[in-house]
Amino acid sequence: MSIRRIMADAIGVLVLAVLAGVVAWLVAAVYGKENAIWAWSLGFPVLVVCGLFAWHNDKWPTDPHDVFLYALISIPVGALSFAIDAIISTSLYPQLKFRDAIWHAGSPFGIVLTMAICPGFTLVGLAGAARALLVRRNDTSSTL
Repeated sequence: MSIRRIMADAIGVLVLAVLAGVVAWLVAAVYGKENAIWAWSLGFPVLVVCGLFAWHNDKWPTDPHDVFLYALISIPVGALSFAIDAIISTSLYPQLKFRDAIWHAGSPFGIVLTMAICPGFTLVGLAGAARALLVRRNDTSSTL
């Protein structure tokens, strides 16, 4: 593995850290600072491991446009999953606040699957697009 690819991985992880920080900030706005700290401190390492495995997988696209498209597609898929979770949870737990009821959707996947799709896959995809852009730029400049 070349130093350029290692640098691209480092930039991808840095982009992932910033994006995860934005998500943690949004979590803090809804659930409080303590939950945001837990969300970032547990979510970020998981995203880094998943991102590095995905980015180095032979099936992961190398074109930045394709990676960005995957990230964009994960948003409506995550929204659909969230809508299903919201319908189930609010119908089963009308006495709870929505932000609490969503955690009781009743499905084995429920909100965890939704969070894995979006923001999880979305963040890995966006950071992967930045990484792919650097890898492509470095690969084209080294062949010139």
